Amino acid sequence: MKIAMFMTPSVLRMFKTGAQFSRMHRGMKKGVKDAIEISADTARGSIGGYSGLKNRSGYLRRSINTYVNSKTTSAVATIGSNAVYAAIHEHGGVVTTKVSNYLMFQTQSGWVKTKLVNIPPRPFLATAVDRNYFTMKQAIIKGINKEISNDLTVRVN
Repeated sequence: MKIAMFMTPSVLRMFKTGAQFSRMHRGMKKGVKDAIEISADTARGSIGGYSGLKNRSGYLRRSINTYVNSKTTSAVATIGSNAVYAAIHEHGGVVTTKVSNYLMFQTQSGWVKTKLVNIPPRPFLATAVDRNYFTMKQAIIKGINKEISNDLTVRVN
């Protein structure tokens, strides 16, 4: 899941010096980093909560990570997980056997032997970003305003 912020040509024309632009870019990157961390914290907290995912070992929760890639006029943040089962929980899907004829697993009522299992989607990353949309927007604006407070103020309607 990614969020991105780009400076449009009209925004770029607002800067009189390279120093002003550098401060704006630094603030944008910091704001985007703060914004994606807000969603990562929400996603970590949702495991065992509203997402429907159970928290057994805590590995999925600990595997949630963020990354910000910053170029000259943009900052793109990524939230994800390197747990092999994260995608099937986020998007849902069908699990089939690769080696044997059946999948076997234990439930509360005993052992189950089947050829496939349908996993329903239990989004925890996309939901976290959706839940924090306005808070993330404010974090980005705050990061920019903190860096450029002497030059101009960014407002979003």
